[in-house]
Amino acid sequence: MGISDLSPRYAELVEVVAAMHDGAHDPLGRPRYEHFERVAQLLLDRDPNASEDQIEAALLHDVITHPTGGFAKLEALSVSSETTEILRKILPPPNAKYYSDIENFTADDNKDYLNYIRGLAASGHRAAIAVKLADLEDTVSYLQAIGSETALKQLARQYEPSRQILDAAITTNPQ
Repeated sequence: MGISDLSPRYAELVEVVAAMHDGAHDPLGRPRYEHFERVAQLLLDRDPNASEDQIEAALLHDVITHPTGGFAKLEALSVSSETTEILRKILPPPNAKYYSDIENFTADDNKDYLNYIRGLAASGHRAAIAVKLADLEDTVSYLQAIGSETALKQLARQYEPSRQILDAAITTNPQ
């Protein structure tokens, strides 16, 4: 059973994300939109009681920055204010294409990203931390599967440390 099977609302959001990423595939050949389903599932695997807002945020976590998205798209989808707040909290710094352009990622970009992750961890916003952690867990798995020198370097210097920071924030501050 997938995320879409859990509720008609989740199925609707998966359709929206699939349309936004129509024809896009990751370097492993998987449809790009499947990343968002995996993130929602990882969130639920870690916390079966994750809120609907968290699940929606997991499914929509790049809508704000997507060329066909933005806050207007969130409004059109009638997401809650809490979902929007989670998405605001996990919005990465705007200075780099953190997921899609790892070949051109600089040391300064990495520093900015890790500072953003530290700030998220320090915020104590558990819902946002959990969503971002699920996103990072899928990204870590993806980079490991790619296995290229660039992917493994970026995994070691950015994504695995980020995952560890957020995992520690969730683990050391249980609800």
